[in-house]
Amino acid sequence: FDAHQRRGGRAGPGALSRLQTTAARLGADVHSVHTPWRLDSRHPDLLERYLLDRAAVAVEQDPDLGQLAEGWLRRRLSQAENGALSVQVGHADVLVLPGRPGADLR
Repeated sequence: FDAHQRRGGRAGPGALSRLQTTAARLGADVHSVHTPWRLDSRHPDLLERYLLDRAAVAVEQDPDLGQLAEGWLRRRLSQAENGALSVQVGHADVLVLPGRPGADLR
């Protein structure tokens, strides 16, 4: 999944770090707060979509994972349906502000 997010030179899971480094180089102030998302039986449609998309992306990245991903997805969807699954998704809220006067943020 992470490799798929990094394809084509994208930042993927390293996006926050890349943003912080770039903003600091440009003189901006970056403020971030880790705000992980919890997906569980309170939002079954969102949890199901997350699982379906995660499996699809893994197979898109490596087609040889098809059968393994299918079994994983079947088990996870069953757990979700029974209310026995919750997922914590890493997430951060980010605020970038101009730093020193005259900082070039282009």
